[in-house]
Amino acid sequence: MHVSYRFIRSEGLRFLSDARLRDHPALPFVGLEVALQFFDLPPGPAVSVDISDIVLPTASPAFKNLEADTLLILRKCLYAGKHLDLAARWAEGLMRFCEVRLSSLESRARQKWGTISAARLQLLEVGVFLLDAYFVQRDLRFLNTALKLTDQKWLFPPQPLLAFWPQPRLAAVWQWRMSLMITYLLAEIGAHHDG
Repeated sequence: MHVSYRFIRSEGLRFLSDARLRDHPALPFVGLEVALQFFDLPPGPAVSVDISDIVLPTASPAFKNLEADTLLILRKCLYAGKHLDLAARWAEGLMRFCEVRLSSLESRARQKWGTISAARLQLLEVGVFLLDAYFVQRDLRFLNTALKLTDQKWLFPPQPLLAFWPQPRLAAVWQWRMSLMITYLLAEIGAHHDG
């Protein structure tokens, strides 16, 4: 993955100004406050993450048990600072699966979700979840796995999904979000290492 500051900033301005994305139920801009500031981008929409009525996943944390809403529920837990042990177990399970099955990840995701588009969307959200988990837990293994996902050409093709503008798909937003977070987090790690 090689993205420029200009790319992250220009696409961020587009995405952040799109009302359909600002109100999207997948919460594409929650948890990005510090990274958005780093790129001199406007803040995302103010969203209160209420987890009082969510149903926590009860299945064991594994790729095969991943349901369509599991990642959103776990991300909400991370943002609310609640059920962090559950989120950490899922992050660990998904990280291990991605690491061990990296070479067959595309076929396994296609088998699970049916189409390449659905597989890409779900695996990109796994990457977003791993980055959010890193941001809360500070476990470098989660960041490392997310970095490996960005090297998967089927997830981050040379022709970015952003080419579908002006009707961006959520997968394009997840690509941008992962690029934003990884670039920010690597700069943060570099600053700590240098300082």
